Formats: sequence, C-alpha cells, structure tokens
Amino acid sequence: MWGLTVEHRTDPLGMDANRPRFGWRMRSATRGRSQGSYRILVATSSDKLSTTRADVWDSGRVRSSDSVAVRYEGEPLSASTRYHWTVTVWDTEDRPVGVAFPSTFETGLMSTDGVSGWDGAQWIGMRGKAPGSAGAPMLRNETPLRTGGRRQVREARLYVSALGVYDAHVNGRHVTVAQDDGATVELLPPGWTNYDARVNYLTYDVTGLVTGQRTVTLAFVLGNGWYNGRVSEGSTYYSEDGNALAVKAKLLIRYTDGTSQTVVTEPDGSWKATDTGPCRADDIYDGQTYDARRELPGWTAPGFDDSAWTGVERVPFDDKYPDARLLAYPAETARLMPRWDRRPRSVIVATGVAARTAAPTAGDASPWTPPGR
Repeated sequence: MWGLTVEHRTDPLGMDANRPRFGWRMRSATRGRSQGSYRILVATSSDKLSTTRADVWDSGRVRSSDSVAVRYEGEPLSASTRYHWTVTVWDTEDRPVGVAFPSTFETGLMSTDGVSGWDGAQWIGMRGKAPGSAGAPMLRNETPLRTGGRRQVREARLYVSALGVYDAHVNGRHVTVAQDDGATVELLPPGWTNYDARVNYLTYDVTGLVTGQRTVTLAFVLGNGWYNGRVSEGSTYYSEDGNALAVKAKLLIRYTDGTSQTVVTEPDGSWKATDTGPCRADDIYDGQTYDARRELPGWTAPGFDDSAWTGVERVPFDDKYPDARLLAYPAETARLMPRWDRRPRSVIVATGVAARTAAPTAGDASPWTPPGR
C-alpha cells in the first residue's frame, strides 16, 4: 500500500474539509489482483494508531473497490489539529494485501466566516496609504514569547491571507514550504480568486523559525497581484482608483506545558508599516520595479528600529463584501521547483579547427568560416 492522500494531497497542512476524502494505491506482484475491501483508521497521535485501533475513527471493514475520494465518516474534526491515519486492504478473495505506512493530515481553522478561529485577526494595511501610490506596503510586528524554564515552543503555525499577494517572513527568514525532501519558496500567494465571493488563506509550519527565540517577528510585503490593475477590469471588486492592500494573519504557538499564545493582525499599535522599501511598483502584467538602493537590512528580524514607521489601520473589506468567505487554499500553491532546473552535465568545446576562407565545394562537409570571422 502506498500513495496515501487526503483531499488529493500528500500529508496536507491546513485543510478545512469537514469530511475529507482519503485515497491510496495498491501494489501487488500477482497479476490481476485487485482490492475487495478496506479499513481506514484515524487517530490523534501515532501512539493511538495501530492496525486494529484508533481513537478518532474506525471505518470497519468495508467491502468496496473504492480507493479514491473515500469520505471520512467519523466525529467532527477539531481545528488546527494533526491527525494520523492508515488503511488496510484485502483483495477480492479476502486475502490480506497489506497495511499502509501511517500518513498525516492537519486541519486548518475549519471556518469560512473569517471570524471563528481567527482570534480577533483583522484585515490591516498601512495607515494613510493611497491605493496605487509608489512603494509596496511593508508591515512588521515583534512580540515577546512566553518561554522560560520548562515551557518551550512545541509547535507553531502561521495562517495568512491577503487582499493582493504577500511575502511572509518570520524572525528574519522567508517562510517556505516543504518540497521534495527540502524547502522552496511560493510564488504570489495566496493566488487568484473572486475576492467578492471568496478569499483563500494558507497554513505554514513555522516551528523551526520560532523555537529557541525570545521574541517572534512577523513581517509581510504586500503586492497588487490579481486584486488591482488591468487584470481585474470587469470584475465586481475592480476599482479604477485601486483597492487598499491588506493582510490577515494569525500565528498560533503551542508550548510544551499545554498553554498557547497567538499573535494576530490588528490595529492595536503593535504593528508598524512603511512603503519606503525597494519595491516601488508591481503589476501582474507589467512586472516589478525594484530599487536595491532602498533595501532595509534586518527589517524582517527581531531588534529592527521601526520607530520612524507609521502605524496600520483596519481595511473594511468585510463591510464591503460581508458574504465573502475566507477558505483554506484547496491545493498545492505555485512555487519554485529546484529539481526542474536543468543544467548541462557536461560542456564540450571544439578547438583546433582550421578556418577556411572559401566556400566549400559540392560534397565537401568540412566547416567553413566566412572571411573576417
């Protein structure tokens, strides 16, 4: 058994399906062997999952050949929780085929109203920033962690959405996603959507960026993406004068003593913003204007002096589109794929070829170099 998926993804992080769909593949050396029945088990930890028991859901043995989009039928799943699961398969002759190596999936905030689970997070943008004016908004917040003694960071999750697109940083490092046994950078998250109907958020495991630190610094750069510019002409949310860019985020930190801490985007005075950085203009069609002379070294890391920056303000997107839903992104994001970069394995340079000054005659296949070359 191999290829376990939930909602058609491998080990998904931050999915919000109430009844997620499971999938798996069967491999056998016996010709014509096929699945006759299955049994799915879901647990809250690897310790509570075995081939015969689980503390969340046991489907029991189900006589079916289905192995794609098999619905979860257990009790309601909890938000921001990692689950462990496996599947056992028998063939059509009731002979055991095998038990899959356990896989995981993690729920997101499990809400669509943009309120439940967000712990007061709001859409915020740079205060007084006119839409379309020069300079990408750069927002940052630095918050002390509640570590000390036996209380250390156990895990940390960052939930982020934007009106526009964003680059996210935690403690001076660009937030990345797992890819091919390594990590890579996403491109233009959270992607395109019909903003008047739905906006997507993404979930990141930032445990490694928070562990061992005394404070946590969240930093975002906002861009127009598909929210502003010619690309959105004709849409309900299009504005000739431009829309205010905004970010909505929640950082959830869980400690080893069972307590937790959240940092959210809100206009409470703890967030600062500027548009004096190197990104002077951006457009999904026209590209980006970047002035490296304006770079601000260290602005995404703890200890940066942002006293000269302005504050932030609430962006009233919810007032304008009260029915718009805030949903977990349902698929893999656009991202850089290092393994797809192709470089020459070898380069051969031909030397010592004699030049010719006359055109070759018929049947002469030797190289010809025009005069003056």
